[in-house]
Amino acid sequence: MLSLQFIRPKLNDADLSGVDLTIGAIAQGEAARANFTGAKIDRTSILSTKLEGSNFSGAHLRMCALMESDLATSQFNGTRFESVLFLKSRFNGQNFSGMDFTRTQFMEADLEGVDFSRAQLQGCNFNKANLKDAVLDDARGDNALFMEAKLTGTSAKRARFRCAVAVGAQLERADFTQADLYQCLFQKARCVRSQFASADLTYADFSHADLSDSNFNNAKLSRAKLHKIKSDGTIFSASRAQALGDDEELAKAEGWIRGR
Repeated sequence: MLSLQFIRPKLNDADLSGVDLTIGAIAQGEAARANFTGAKIDRTSILSTKLEGSNFSGAHLRMCALMESDLATSQFNGTRFESVLFLKSRFNGQNFSGMDFTRTQFMEADLEGVDFSRAQLQGCNFNKANLKDAVLDDARGDNALFMEAKLTGTSAKRARFRCAVAVGAQLERADFTQADLYQCLFQKARCVRSQFASADLTYADFSHADLSDSNFNNAKLSRAKLHKIKSDGTIFSASRAQALGDDEELAKAEGWIRGR
């Protein structure tokens, strides 16, 4: 069904299994418990539509947008995601372990308690998303974006997030034990009581981050940037000597900018 548009439709309990929705739109409607199993949803927008209990198992979502949707009780068994946008959508408690979300956009999404363990998250965008108590253990997310995201209590043990960006993120009590965080950006992040033990933080940038009461024991800190950090009660091992401390010239420049 090419370019098919539904405006304020009533699709509750509808059987749309195997449907081909290409360049279509479903807006401001109701599709609770709708069956999209095996569907092809390609370049289609589903906007402000009730999707509680819907079933996307075996569906292929390609370059489509599901915005402001409640998907916490939806099913995604075997779903394929290809450059999908989930703006301001809700997934609380979903189990996505081992799934492939490469280049998926979760901006401002509610992902509290979601299980992303062993998931493929390369290039994903979690800016301003809520990942409180989420599980990312053993996930792979190089170049992922977490700017101003909430990751309080998140577990990412043994995960790989090389070159990820978490500027201004909330990382209280987060656990990155043995994680690969090579060249990650944590400027102005709040990492109070977080675990970075045995993590690879080579070239990571923690400028102006709050690392109070966190654990960096046995972490790799070669050329890591610790400019103007807060470190009351923080545990470091001998590897801190390999990190870069305060940059006085940069501090002067920052002071001049604030004083203008």
